[in-house]
Amino acid sequence: KQKLSVDSNPKKIPKKRTTQFKTQRQNTLSFKDLAGITGRLLIAEDHPVNRMLLVNLLTKLGHQVTAVENGNQAVEEFAHSIPENPFDLILMDCQMPELDGYQATRIIRKKEQTLIEQDSHLSNENHQISLRPHLREHVPIIAITANA
Repeated sequence: KQKLSVDSNPKKIPKKRTTQFKTQRQNTLSFKDLAGITGRLLIAEDHPVNRMLLVNLLTKLGHQVTAVENGNQAVEEFAHSIPENPFDLILMDCQMPELDGYQATRIIRKKEQTLIEQDSHLSNENHQISLRPHLREHVPIIAITANA
C-alpha cells in the first residue's frame, strides 16, 4: 500500500500556477458574454436535439447560424463560405458519424492554410496588400461534446 500525504500549507503552491488558473477562469466565456456580439456561426452537431437547442439559443442572441449534422457537411459549408461570407466561429462536436470533429478540424485548417498561402503568393505577385484579408487568421473552432 502507498500512503498519500496531503500538505495543506498554501505557501507550497507556486504563485505562478495559481495566477495562471485565475487567468484561465477569468477568460472563460458564457452565453451571456456573447449577448450583443453577433456573428456568422457554423454548428456541427449530430444529435438533433442538441443541434436544435444550440441553433435556437444562438439565434435568439442575434447570431446567423448554419447547422450541419456531420464533419463532412461542416467541411463543405466552410469551403463554400470562404470566398464571400466566411464564418466567424465554428462549434464542432467531437464525436460524429462519417467524419468526426477532430478530422473535420484538421481538414478545415489545411484548407485555410492553402488559401492563406495562395492569397499571400497572389498578393506578392500583384503588389497588393491582400486579396482576402479575412484569411489572415484562422476561424476559431470550439470543440463541444455531451460526454464531459
